[in-house]
Amino acid sequence: MKQAQKSAEHWQAELNGREKDLQSLIALNEQKRQKVKKLTLLQKERNNQLNNQWAVQREVTSQFLNFSQMSTKMQNDVCNQVSEFRMLHNDTQSLKKELSSLRKQTKHENAEIEAADQKMIKLGEEYTNLLKETLELQKVKKEYTEKMQQLKREQLREQASHEECLHAHRRATELLQK
Repeated sequence: MKQAQKSAEHWQAELNGREKDLQSLIALNEQKRQKVKKLTLLQKERNNQLNNQWAVQREVTSQFLNFSQMSTKMQNDVCNQVSEFRMLHNDTQSLKKELSSLRKQTKHENAEIEAADQKMIKLGEEYTNLLKETLELQKVKKEYTEKMQQLKREQLREQASHEECLHAHRRATELLQK
């Protein structure tokens, strides 16, 4: 009977030890589940951040395309005005030669020469202003390009962080399955 009691005590101790092991495994499993939940939430947050960045990048790209089209149109306008200015300048030079010989005839012709000179000066000022605007636009375009490159670098860093998060999530899932 003593032997049976010792055997029962031995099995009870074994059972208690295994129950403690089981409780430890259950607690460890719960910790791992909580960790997986946190990683899943972190992954969702990263996905939202990436989606937001893509939306911002699409908007910036759209604005850049609009800006680029506007810049191209303005450059074309400047080129057209430069051509017009040159033609007007050449016309004015011809008129000056003709009018210099006819200057003695009427005061009216002198007024036309003065008007042509004023128009040439005004066009010259407009041309200068357009050139200044073009230079400013080129500076803005350069700044924009630099910001786009910076955004792309940040996006690549975020993407790398996102991939690390995905790897950690997969690893945690594998550990849970084991």
